[in-house]
Amino acid sequence: MDELEFVLRKIIEIDNRAIDLQNRTEQTISEKEALLNDEIKNLDEQLNSNSNTKLEREVQKNIAQAHDMAKAISTESQQQKQNIQSKYAAIKDVLKKQIFNEIIEIN
Repeated sequence: MDELEFVLRKIIEIDNRAIDLQNRTEQTISEKEALLNDEIKNLDEQLNSNSNTKLEREVQKNIAQAHDMAKAISTESQQQKQNIQSKYAAIKDVLKKQIFNEIIEIN
């Protein structure tokens, strides 16, 4: 029974890590988005008082950088999520076999 509990705890632990990673990723994206929105707002205010052409280019550059950052964060989190899911899937099959074998041995 201890092995079964161990297996179930490992499955829950892996699941919790995947959820935690997803939550942290979403929080990081939200924080970055808020910072970038603040920066864009500040740049918009500067647009009103400075040269429109120069600041427009700067805003577009920052927007492009923000999109690149968001893509990078999303890609990294997806890779980490896939790694965790792959590890989970690999362990899950082994654990299923162990549980099945234990049930067979009991009968």
